[in-house]
Amino acid sequence: MEGWPPQIAETYRRADDLVATYIHNSSWPYATQLQWRAHTLDQIEGVVGACSVLLSLNTDLPDTHPRVSIFSEIPATESLRISWAEGCEATMTPCGTAPCETKEQAAPERTNLCILHRLPDSALTYAELALATDFQTVSVRSVAEQTAAIEWSLLSEFMEKGVIRRSQIHAAFLPRERDLELALECCAALEHSPLPLAV
Repeated sequence: MEGWPPQIAETYRRADDLVATYIHNSSWPYATQLQWRAHTLDQIEGVVGACSVLLSLNTDLPDTHPRVSIFSEIPATESLRISWAEGCEATMTPCGTAPCETKEQAAPERTNLCILHRLPDSALTYAELALATDFQTVSVRSVAEQTAAIEWSLLSEFMEKGVIRRSQIHAAFLPRERDLELALECCAALEHSPLPLAV
């Protein structure tokens, strides 16, 4: 597609943030900014490391429906899904290990999600987390032996001219022996953390 992917207009670092802005064009008529932030969950004792990515979009067009996905692939012997909502007890289910098995959870159900990947030959677990307001669907599947892929679909709803839409996904490394406990603490922290200001 001509004009895709969009060209980077500017990149810069400020404190714990790395920011990239992209040039919009006829193929992608959205002013786009990606903001990576380090140390986002370091206030939780036991978290080995954490970061987040914040997507910001706006457009001058009157009627658009942007579709954006964030995809990651990681070694995993086991993948678990934690669903939680404010005032409700968290539930945990396995994501499945069959090739190309897909699980989807729609954000309108107001369910926040955490996906845990227990890494092979490691004492660590990798987690990705998102609030229900930050995504539309998520799919988790096995793409190879001991390799899992996760795809978050963001911002597919109608977007008005001049409105800025923002969506955030978090990632953290947790010690395997306490991964469920710490994942729940991370989930609780996210519910009470406002989106960072754009920089």
